[in-house]
Amino acid sequence: MNEVRIANYTLLITLLLIMGVFYTSIQSLSQTNKNYGEYPSIISGYRY
Repeated sequence: MNEVRIANYTLLITLLLIMGVFYTSIQSLSQTNKNYGEYPSIISGYRY
């Protein structure tokens, strides 16, 4: 049972790291949208 718990905790930690990376990338995309106007929103549309 300990191995299963360790695997679950590693999955939760990796999911939190991935969500943090996506959150920072979305913030940077929103800043580029404010700076450059409509063109980076097209690029972010392809990324989603």
